[in-house]
Amino acid sequence: MNFIDYLQQKKPQIDKEIVLWLDEQEKEYSSVGYFSKDVFSKLNKFAVGGKSLRGSLSMFSAEMFEFKDKASLVKIAGCLEMIHAGLLVHDDIMDDDLLRRGKPSIFAQYLALGNKKKFDNPLLFGQSMGICIGSLCSLLSLKMISETNLEPALKNKVICKINDEIAKVYLAQMDDVYFGSLNSNPSWDQIEEIYLHKTSGYTFCLPLSVGAIVAGKDMRVVKNLFKLGESIGIIFQIKDDLLAFFSNEKTIGKPVGTDIKSNKKTLLRFLLYQKSNTKEKRFLDFVFGNKKIKISEIDKLRELAEKYRINKGLERIIEAREKACRKIIEKLAVSRDNKEILLSLVGYVWERKK
Repeated sequence: MNFIDYLQQKKPQIDKEIVLWLDEQEKEYSSVGYFSKDVFSKLNKFAVGGKSLRGSLSMFSAEMFEFKDKASLVKIAGCLEMIHAGLLVHDDIMDDDLLRRGKPSIFAQYLALGNKKKFDNPLLFGQSMGICIGSLCSLLSLKMISETNLEPALKNKVICKINDEIAKVYLAQMDDVYFGSLNSNPSWDQIEEIYLHKTSGYTFCLPLSVGAIVAGKDMRVVKNLFKLGESIGIIFQIKDDLLAFFSNEKTIGKPVGTDIKSNKKTLLRFLLYQKSNTKEKRFLDFVFGNKKIKISEIDKLRELAEKYRINKGLERIIEAREKACRKIIEKLAVSRDNKEILLSLVGYVWERKK
């Protein structure tokens, strides 16, 4: 079995838990507000629309250490996926992305309602509704942890770990927004720091470490898995940057050039500026942050990246991170089969197409 097989095995279980749980929340909050039914209806579709990577990884980590309470594990997995859903809702607002997975993003759906109702400011209405829904996801999700069979002290430990990592995500997101608004370029280390806290932390470090905590492993093991998650997360984010830069809308499920239009400070962008000549830098200054960028200009930007073999520069980083991953995985006191699944996870995040 590889990680994709494991993912496909666990996703239906996690999706079922989320859908049933959201149905329960809809009943509980049905008398609160005009939009409660609509909110939970939208979340029932949105929260299960992804790959369930984070939830599956938390289950794998715990099962790798022979934790047997599957009912509790699937609730923890559901919690992480609900938090992920909330972060995506907020992310789409900040990136002004009207599409998510090829469909209207949550705030875009309310933007459409605002237009239909002829509101004075339908965009503000859509963004405001999206902010509320994203926050609701994060807050309600922790109720799933309270419903597990874990001992109270362990529940508290898990909740504290989740809160800690999600707090770091929001702080890193603030840096991402700030640097995206600047004309100057942040350092390589500053960009990597955002990657570590915004992507690595909650996508890989958190699920891996929460699984180990639930399984009763000591802090040495938890820290090793956290380090593993950091390197996998850097690989994942670099791949995300490349997909956003080189792929098409059909493949990635959102408009092409979003990162360019928002002037997102990626390692790919850093290398482009580092290698370009004076004339090319003027072109980079023109296209990055340009909300009205044309496809022909995006194509020219891609040609520039190919000229300087930016892919190769990023691949060297990937190779170093892969080596670090292998070293940690080989030292874990788990079965050979589980080590192979982790190794296949490392391969998956780099080879994926979307």
